[in-house]
Amino acid sequence: MTAFHKKISDRLREIRSESGIWLAPADITYAYKPLKMGLRMTTLHEPWEDFVESYDRINSTCSKLFRVELSKDEREKDLESFKHLRDIMKKNQMIHDTSFLLNQEIDSGKRILAEACSSSLMDEDHGIYPYTDSFHTITGSVCTGLGVPDEAIETEIGVMSALTILKRSFLKHINHFPTHVDEDSPSHAAI
Repeated sequence: MTAFHKKISDRLREIRSESGIWLAPADITYAYKPLKMGLRMTTLHEPWEDFVESYDRINSTCSKLFRVELSKDEREKDLESFKHLRDIMKKNQMIHDTSFLLNQEIDSGKRILAEACSSSLMDEDHGIYPYTDSFHTITGSVCTGLGVPDEAIETEIGVMSALTILKRSFLKHINHFPTHVDEDSPSHAAI
């Protein structure tokens, strides 16, 4: 997490302190994907000057949008951390074009297990905002998330739970879950 992520999270917490929606500095990172303002891991694989340019562009946008400023020391510390991470990742060849790699393996006859631990309640579009992930958690998004064709999906296994990890303080604001079945509904007897 960058210094400006932390500052923006603090700023949002100030603005929305009464709602308790922003829980931790990490929560703001989920907002960057739909805004197209995040730093992707693959960006670290680009020439260093290009990464710094992306970092500075995002930092500048965030500063204007959220009225937060980074000191020169904070910027340098962030970039130093990213450079260190970049060196480790390049040395150990940890950055790959996974869509290409997965399709290559599928074409060679290998089977791939895609597993997710997030429920449909955490889906970016269908979940209970703001307690959602920054991605789609439902089965249909396996293809778009991994970049594989739909015919590559041969088996789906779903696991259902009657529990949620949402905080009780937030749950009191929800009248019904998307899958709620009223007790007087004929469907309720089948459960």
